[in-house]
Amino acid sequence: MMKTRKLVIVLFASGASSIASAQQPAQVQFSRVVDLTIPIESNMPGIPGIKIYDDNPSRVDVAAAITEAQKEQLQAEGMTLNSNIAVNGRSMISVLFILVHNGTHIDAPRHMLEKGSPIDQMPLGQLVKEGVLINLPNKGPNSVVTVKEIEKSGVELGPDRIPIIHTGFTEKTWGKPEFWTQMPYLEAGVGALMASKGVPAVALDVFPDGIATKGLPSMILIFHPVHQEDFEMKCEGLGSWRGIPAWQVHFQQKGDRIGRSRTYRINGALYSVALKGRAWISRDLLQVIRVETDLVKPIPEIRLDAEHQEIDYGPVSFPKQHAEYWLPATTDFYTEFRGKRIHRRLTYSDYVLFSVEERQKIGSPTQKKGPD
Repeated sequence: MMKTRKLVIVLFASGASSIASAQQPAQVQFSRVVDLTIPIESNMPGIPGIKIYDDNPSRVDVAAAITEAQKEQLQAEGMTLNSNIAVNGRSMISVLFILVHNGTHIDAPRHMLEKGSPIDQMPLGQLVKEGVLINLPNKGPNSVVTVKEIEKSGVELGPDRIPIIHTGFTEKTWGKPEFWTQMPYLEAGVGALMASKGVPAVALDVFPDGIATKGLPSMILIFHPVHQEDFEMKCEGLGSWRGIPAWQVHFQQKGDRIGRSRTYRINGALYSVALKGRAWISRDLLQVIRVETDLVKPIPEIRLDAEHQEIDYGPVSFPKQHAEYWLPATTDFYTEFRGKRIHRRLTYSDYVLFSVEERQKIGSPTQKKGPD
């Protein structure tokens, strides 16, 4: 069993192709080839919560050895021996069993699109190109790779290069639970940027099927007059939250209203999400201090089985403006999406208050004197 630690690189091939184009020869010339794959070994960690990974663990073992001496040598090298290994006097034979969506691999469009192209129809010339590094090595748990960071890297994007996004997260967490539950993810606009530049494929060192969470703190807008009519609301009485007396208000989106508070964008299509939940409103300050939301029902079209959100609010002072507002302090976002369970915690600070002062003076237009 190899113990070398290397990066996980996942390639996403974009676009579709025909079998004829896949068979066209590709001529490439490179000065250096860098191996960024991770070793294949038995019991590689799969995506948590997906039964197919639990039922089909990876396996690398020796099924046959030439002699007893070779068998002992292989075992001394760390190779796993099959329980039914044969010493056949002719050849050494090993067995490899692995789900293709594990470790270092290439995702064909068919992996996520019902009518996408299979891997054997992807032209080799689309995947064998010059690689260019976008180095973002200090990405922490649940961080986002933004369009701004890609643009600030100075890397020129185009059809003849494959950008390799390095977050450094794999070196720190591969083989640990947090690799799956806290991995960085791509801002939705990164895909659009790559497509606009004609990038043939993208490589990165984490699984990129996370969720870009935007606008989560705006849930408080359900109490805005524009959105109130979308929900049925009921005061459940006076309670408390962390020692603060608070009115508890239950809300649920009306069945005849389209959800405007949450949407999922999947392959360019928008899916509205109906929400229900509860808010705690301070009795003395009449400020929203906490909001919790859940799905009214799952959305099988996009494999969204569950979603739960908790937002805590706190006072934020703006001394220069002599103002104080209750704004989001933390958000915990839980979702079960496409077979993955994700928990993302966001913390908000360094608020800046923008204000615009306007003064106007109304008077009669200046009359210009004409010639005498």
